Amino acid sequence: MDTDEMQAEVSPNKQTPKLRRSCETCRSSKGRCLPSDNDPNRCQKCLKDGKNCIFLEAKPRPKRAKNSRIRVAEMEEKLEGLLSLLAAQAGTTGTSAVQPDTSSAPARPDTSSASAGSLTPASTRDQTDLTLFNETNPTVFPSNFNFPVSSPQPQISQSLSSTDQSIYSVINSRHDKIQDVISKGIVNFVQAEQALRLFQANCSSFPFIIVPEGMSVDALRRHRPFLLLSILTFASSGDEKVQAKLEREMRENLSRRLIVNGERSLDLLEGLLVYIAWYHFYFDPENQQLYQLCQMATSLAADININKPPRSLGNALQKFSIAKPSSFLSGMAAEDAESKRVYLGCYYISSSICHGLRKPNNMKYSSYMEECAQALSQSGQAETDRLLPYFIQLQRLSQEVSETFDYAANFELPPLDAGRISVLSKAFEQQLNQIESSISSEAWNNDFEVQLTMQLHVTRIHINEVGFHAAALPQDQMLYPQIRSKSWYYSSARSESLMRCLQACKDFLDHFLSLPSEGIINSTLPDMLGLVYTVLVLGTFAVRIDTPTLDAVQLREMANYDYYISALINKTEHVMAFSGPAGANDYMHHIHVLFLQTKVWYSQVSSDPSVFSTIPEIARPGFSFMDILSTIVDRCVDFSAATISNSTTSDEQWTELLSEWSGALEQSTIPMEGTMEEF
Repeated sequence: MDTDEMQAEVSPNKQTPKLRRSCETCRSSKGRCLPSDNDPNRCQKCLKDGKNCIFLEAKPRPKRAKNSRIRVAEMEEKLEGLLSLLAAQAGTTGTSAVQPDTSSAPARPDTSSASAGSLTPASTRDQTDLTLFNETNPTVFPSNFNFPVSSPQPQISQSLSSTDQSIYSVINSRHDKIQDVISKGIVNFVQAEQALRLFQANCSSFPFIIVPEGMSVDALRRHRPFLLLSILTFASSGDEKVQAKLEREMRENLSRRLIVNGERSLDLLEGLLVYIAWYHFYFDPENQQLYQLCQMATSLAADININKPPRSLGNALQKFSIAKPSSFLSGMAAEDAESKRVYLGCYYISSSICHGLRKPNNMKYSSYMEECAQALSQSGQAETDRLLPYFIQLQRLSQEVSETFDYAANFELPPLDAGRISVLSKAFEQQLNQIESSISSEAWNNDFEVQLTMQLHVTRIHINEVGFHAAALPQDQMLYPQIRSKSWYYSSARSESLMRCLQACKDFLDHFLSLPSEGIINSTLPDMLGLVYTVLVLGTFAVRIDTPTLDAVQLREMANYDYYISALINKTEHVMAFSGPAGANDYMHHIHVLFLQTKVWYSQVSSDPSVFSTIPEIARPGFSFMDILSTIVDRCVDFSAATISNSTTSDEQWTELLSEWSGALEQSTIPMEGTMEEF
């Protein structure tokens, strides 16, 4: 077969080259190249000029450069494929290698092939191979991994093959560009993974921040770095020094990103809420910024527009959202559900803290909050979502009580007479009973029931606290029956309110004492504020209460204050024993010492009521948590030293030490300014 025949056979298979639309003559003159009717092989211009039409082959247009996200995603997919191939190769080489002596060392289970076969690059893009953190296998680290000084350095296996070393080198190289506490060596990957699992296990304590089960440390580092830092800080309570480093790193990170760089994102808000929720882990009475952080969170929520329905925002919320793997999008959009939870969490935290500190709350209840709570409850994306409406309803009721009775004396409202106070308090009680009866039986059979029950008791105490806010009439007005009948101080409704308040305090403490130690150790700040608030109110019943219709001695016996304080001391001792080894951040020890002080003071009051006369007339605290801080600042900053010197401290020193804390337990020290001043 000759060459021409071969070309004839091959030519039909060749793709005809694509020519340009204009000939070279028209292209050079920048004119339109129109076909000629007289000569199909030449255009009108070439026919007129007597030239031949020359059409060159069209050059393909240059492809548009891919954006950074696509290139990063492709690079990650290639790395995942490389990891799978290396893991598979390690499995095949491991089976063909010489088997170790089974009598001297147990055989290491082969999990590489299973992970390589079951996890595709698309599904593992945002998921770390959890076999690296399997506690049943010996932990292996690359040779160039830097361990922090505070963490023990595990022994690197000397029997690693070069393939295994390559796998860990690739994993480590993926995070070289990320500058965080892991790259700085404060914590390692194993500690970070354990911290994430601990936070996920305690989601029922604070259900407003949910980390999906499929989310790994690697994904959090890239998508939610500040939230990860807050989680690491919360979970590092086993080492107080490491936790102090992480907390300082978090505060510096927050100030740099929020104040210096002006960043506003859901990541910052989520991390800030986690930080505030367990703020008692790092509480420093002299430098505490609890109220400032609370207001920072509420203002940040307004800045990123999560306090408004998405349909009224358009695309305004998208620039503040966080990119997430598409595998977490189901039913309600994950970003939408997350923003709703965070918005509700801001309201829950701010209202709880402002109630405990007796400060004004800048985030008010809105109908959109109820809409968010109901939407999350119906979607059922998280198990704890179905109870969110009850928490929001309780906080709303507590806010209405504070504003109506003006407990913090912030509004200077006109005074209310006994009849109106009685009607309002009964209406609030009915609302609380309706909320309690609407909770389903399935909701009570849940780990979430612990916080919900304590919240119910605290709200009932808060409603009936109005019984303390009363003052006797002047002598010249007591003789007028009309004025006396309108006085809240002399009304029988006030006595009923005080009795309900006393019973609610005892119910709260009975519930708290029945909790297991592991259920208390990771309690949130609102839970601890509720505990201190309940002890303050019950102590007021136990010492001296100004009421003409109730017997003070009988109230003291009903309060049974000595029993509850002793039980709380024993309970905190059990929690302290459960908290961890030496060197752990045992915040419960601070509360334990506070209860010890209260017991010593109450013993003195019971044996000698004249102790009241020795209490100096300083700024007497009321039911505010902030009012007892001066006691902690002045004499109890070093709680360990306070405990050691307990046996050597004289009665006079204890009296001085407890003067401010004990003043909180005396009913006469409750501030009367506000709506109840004249009644």
